[in-house]
Formats: sequence, structure tokens, C-alpha cells
Amino acid sequence: MNQIFFLDIMSLKFQFEQIFLSDFNGQEMYSNLKYKLDNNLKLEENDILKLIILPLAQNEDRQKAIENTIELTKQIPDEGNKSFALAGIIAATNKFINEENLSMIRRELDMTPFGRLIEEEKIDYGNKIAKDVAEEKEKEKEQAIKQKELEKEQAIKQKEIEKKEAIEENKKKINKEITKNLLSMGIDILSIMKATGLTKAEVLKIQKELN
Repeated sequence: MNQIFFLDIMSLKFQFEQIFLSDFNGQEMYSNLKYKLDNNLKLEENDILKLIILPLAQNEDRQKAIENTIELTKQIPDEGNKSFALAGIIAATNKFINEENLSMIRRELDMTPFGRLIEEEKIDYGNKIAKDVAEEKEKEKEQAIKQKELEKEQAIKQKEIEKKEAIEENKKKINKEITKNLLSMGIDILSIMKATGLTKAEVLKIQKELN
């Protein structure tokens, strides 16, 4: 079950489920958001979050992804949501956004009253986004390592089982041949049992096969 958490930036309060980049198809997410905005459909709180992380979820050129995301964000009719999304994009991409895209976002923010209010908070929020993304990538890496170790252990155990079974099978064949030889030599059943470790029933069964 995904964890519910809250985000409170100035006068905007958001509640959404924790999401992971590996859960999303970046191109599909972009198309869905574009469809909503082009058709003036209401954006949900999670849609705003998806806009913020959209540049991180796409495999195309990062700067182009940021530029496309900015163009989408410009279409948001609610000034508060627009400013929140733009500031979030800066925060989420602060490690690689180029000056041109950064200036474009700042110009958009300057055009909204709310943009100036969240300027001081974007650094803290950006650090949180970056930390969450880094932690998720680290978790995925650890899970992959654990899975490989588990598969390796299972393979080793399977080989040990197969080896043990082969040894037991060979032992049975050897004991059977020894028992046949001893019976042919007229050795009594009790002595054969002591020499081979076979039960009386097993020795008698081999004796019956000889007869």
C-alpha cells in the first residue's frame, strides 16, 4: 500500500500518495496531462505532482523534457497551482536544469503574485524532492542486489541438492552390486546388512532379483 503524505507550501496544501518514478511511463504521463490541459479538464492534486516530476520520468533529452513541461504548466488556469508546479519543477530539476529553462520558469513565476511568495520555500522543497528520488533509487538498487543474492543462494542450494541426490543414487547402486556379489558368495544376510547398511528387506529384495 502506498504511503499517504501531505505537502504544505505557503497557502497551498496538498495530500497525495507517495509515488515512485519506476511506476510511471513518462510519455504516457505527458500525454494524459496534455490531454487534460488542452481540454480544460480539472487537474487533481496528484496531477500537479506528476507535472513536477515529469522531467524526471521521461527518457528524452532532459532540457527538452523540462521545456515541454513548462509549456504544459503555462496552461494551468489556476494561478496558485501554476506557481506551485513551476516552483516544484525548479526544485525537482535543480541538479541539471539549464539557465535558459530556469529563466523561463522565473519569468512565469514573476507574472504570478503567488510566485513571489513561494520563492523562499522552493529550496527546502527541492531538497526534499531530490532526497526522495535519491532514496527511491537507492532502495531499488538494494532490492536488485538482494534479488541477485537470493537467486545465487537458491542456485547454490539446488546444486547441493542435486549433488547429494547423485551421491545417494551412486551409493545405492554400489551397495546393490556389493550385495549381489556377497549373496553370490553365500554370505549370510546379517553380515551383508552390517557391511552395506541395507535393511533386511532391501537385501531380500536384491536376493529375489538374483533368483
